[in-house]
Amino acid sequence: KKVKMNNASTSSSTDIVVNVNEEDWFCILCDAIRLENMIQCIGCKTWVHEACEGVSQEDRIHLCPKC
Repeated sequence: KKVKMNNASTSSSTDIVVNVNEEDWFCILCDAIRLENMIQCIGCKTWVHEACEGVSQEDRIHLCPKC
């Protein structure tokens, strides 16, 4: 599976091939498991769907609503 990952320590997005379980695609905002681009909160390290948070890969630093 090819996934766009956002890494705050680099200056560009990178394609990374990963094997994940469906549970790894759980979004804390919509409480759903959907296979789509996600971004990690730099505070609590949880993941949200980019579409749910209204952000994109260009957003390097992300804080979720809980943080």
